[in-house]
Amino acid sequence: MQQHLEIHDTIQLKDGRIFERHSQPQWLEEKYVGRLWMFSCIAKSRLANNLLESSINYCKYPIVVNF
Repeated sequence: MQQHLEIHDTIQLKDGRIFERHSQPQWLEEKYVGRLWMFSCIAKSRLANNLLESSINYCKYPIVVNF
């Protein structure tokens, strides 16, 4: 891994959990001293976004009710 690169990606586990991963280099007086790794579970927010998009797509079409 190159020291100066920042990393931003998404990891989906087999059990359905989804994590957003961020990594950035850490410097001390212009010397590379390691990386900071951050992980956030985004499964619930991803599900909410998908449901919202489905609702929006569903509402685009008129509903016809015959009585």
